[in-house]
Amino acid sequence: MSTDERAAGQPTGPSLDHLEVVAFRKLLNTLAIPDDEERMNTDLGPIDAANRIVDRLDRLEQELEREREARKRAEELAEDALAMSKQIDDGRRPDGGPSKKEVAMRISRDEVIVRTAEGKNAGARNAAGKRADRIGSVSNSEVQSMARPQHDLYWQSVDDAWNELVSSFDAFYIDDSGEEKRLTVNPELLDGSLVRTVERSVGRSDLAKRLVGDAETDGGR
Repeated sequence: MSTDERAAGQPTGPSLDHLEVVAFRKLLNTLAIPDDEERMNTDLGPIDAANRIVDRLDRLEQELEREREARKRAEELAEDALAMSKQIDDGRRPDGGPSKKEVAMRISRDEVIVRTAEGKNAGARNAAGKRADRIGSVSNSEVQSMARPQHDLYWQSVDDAWNELVSSFDAFYIDDSGEEKRLTVNPELLDGSLVRTVERSVGRSDLAKRLVGDAETDGGR
């Protein structure tokens, strides 16, 4: 068989090795240039394509690192916010601020005392023409409303605060005769130290004089 005959019997076209090289170069270009339109207009050699791939991997690694750091910061902030919102065992917040119960106690105490002082001789007149006293009181929902927006109090927090006030001061008691129970006070049982504490809390100086007869002393009580 002649050389021409042997050549005629062999398949024509590119060899398998050449096809593999073309496929490999196409893969390199795809990895190096993810944008289809840009890739159609760019023909990189294997070395340039490999360098671009390395650069892309470096950038991706940097982006992933930034995302990991951002996620870590977000998780730390979330943990801090959760810790700040929770009460610890002694009822104080981790930042040293007042607990929800303490906020509710202060608002309830101050409001009842102030309303009682302002209601002195402000009620209806009796047959002799003397005005009665209007005793101050406050409801649970009113306390929650007055606490906003600085504090978001729950019903139970206010209820716990009232129980604490009633157990700590003889003057306070809970009136549940109406549709909504209210914290109120017996003015006859108020003492000067309690009223002056409220004066300092609300920035007034006339409450003790109205309720216990003396702004500087216990006024006999």
